[in-house]
Amino acid sequence: MEAWQIIVLAFLVLLPVALMIDYWPDRERLTARGAPLPRDWRPAARHAPADDEHH
Repeated sequence: MEAWQIIVLAFLVLLPVALMIDYWPDRERLTARGAPLPRDWRPAARHAPADDEHH
């Protein structure tokens, strides 16, 4: 295997792993079954109120 092939392979393997670690949503912690752990706080609303005119 040539050096450029090793570099490309490392890039294609390490880039998705690095992005997954960096952009993991809120560093969600999961149980062993893959379910999110319960949180002590309420998550924020996903949508702004209908009368919000701030743009």
